[in-house]
Amino acid sequence: MTFMEWAEVALRLANYAIFSAAGGRLLFELLSVGPAAAAVTDGDWRFREAAFAAAGIIIALVSLVMLTMQMLSLPVGDIGGDAVQMVVSLLPAAKALVVRTPLLLLILLFCIVSGRHDRLSIWLRCSLWLGASATLAWSGHAAASEDAAGTVHRLADIAHIWTATLWIGGMTSLLAWADRSAIGSARQQLQRRLNAFSWIGVGIVAVISLSGMINLFLIRDIPDWQWISGTLYGRLLLGKLGIFVCMLMFAWHNRVRLTPAILGIENGDLPVARLRRSVAFELALGFAILGLVAWFGTLDPAGI
Repeated sequence: MTFMEWAEVALRLANYAIFSAAGGRLLFELLSVGPAAAAVTDGDWRFREAAFAAAGIIIALVSLVMLTMQMLSLPVGDIGGDAVQMVVSLLPAAKALVVRTPLLLLILLFCIVSGRHDRLSIWLRCSLWLGASATLAWSGHAAASEDAAGTVHRLADIAHIWTATLWIGGMTSLLAWADRSAIGSARQQLQRRLNAFSWIGVGIVAVISLSGMINLFLIRDIPDWQWISGTLYGRLLLGKLGIFVCMLMFAWHNRVRLTPAILGIENGDLPVARLRRSVAFELALGFAILGLVAWFGTLDPAGI
């Protein structure tokens, strides 16, 4: 792979990480404790969220410049407005970047101007994060699908993106609250989110599994072992599925063993420490999957 190809993978991974740690976390907060409780603790996160939004804007602009360089074979110094406009008119991925950038700008603005305990701001920012993350579906294989199959592919991809970011965002939130659990109020916040994650996780696994199968069959019809083992795309996909199974095992252990122990105690740090280690490892596995997806999203599934 060339430097530009590795740079594309790195930018894709950075996008996935930003949308998970910021948008996915905010969505998890709304689903787990509701807007009123989420607004109470929002001030602790809002400026980090603003930093993520600013980083997303920079990545979108860099990605647009790279697309222009690759498509028109221009050095960066020769790129002008006409060249960018031409690329935007031709490439769905470029159009997605143009849509994503103002959404991230609005998130940045709301993070800066929102007051304390502002429920409306949380709803607006969460909606904007969902809209911005949906544009990622036009930067992968779903963008190449056409007609009704293309619509189904992109809708399945959006569902896959939203639930994946919710899963990783939820683990980010749990890890942060576990780190603060020595404080009594923080322990209660952790318990509420753990209790909610028990049922949110079931829906996440169901949607990720279904949307993933739809995406796979729209890309490859019925996959065969020769394709899986004989192409880099197939091997990376197999690695993703293996890590996904490992994440399910950690999630099941957390739900069956650690969550009841934490929900059933008023004091005691041992179960929380074990949960912290387990969630941290599960989160690392999640980012490993994001890295693989960022990589094989740039490859031809046919292995050509």
